[in-house]
Amino acid sequence: MPSGSPPIAPFALPQFDPRTVPVLSTDTHLPAIAANRTTPEALRARFASPPVWQPEIAGELSFSARVPARAAVLIALVQRSEPTVLLTERTLHLSTHSGQVAFPGGRVDEGDANSVAAALREAHEEVGLEPRCAEVLGELPVYVTGSSFIISPVVA
Repeated sequence: MPSGSPPIAPFALPQFDPRTVPVLSTDTHLPAIAANRTTPEALRARFASPPVWQPEIAGELSFSARVPARAAVLIALVQRSEPTVLLTERTLHLSTHSGQVAFPGGRVDEGDANSVAAALREAHEEVGLEPRCAEVLGELPVYVTGSSFIISPVVA
């Protein structure tokens, strides 16, 4: 490295404000999901007998050299007149994924029994959702982020 050059960090997270990223497209051309497929009974049945599938993309191009960390998110389906998903906006001072709109979630702690416990704990910490008020339906396939998080999505 030439003298006078700044040291290279072990990994560099992209620095951008996610609120300024342009929307390239939306899926308004897709048909709506039939209302009878979004009832609690239909969702329970779907997760009781899920189809075998793998996501088209299981991970992003890594921009982090750190050791991957296990994390879990809660995809909370809220029963209202229209299907609703609970999202949060991460604070701007966080070291990873700051300012992003996200599912409640975070690292799996040593005291967490599993990904479900971690997702429920994080949702309680972040939005006050009492774990006893959430009916866990199941989990979706694991996803690896570019920032080296191994995400377990929990649906409730």
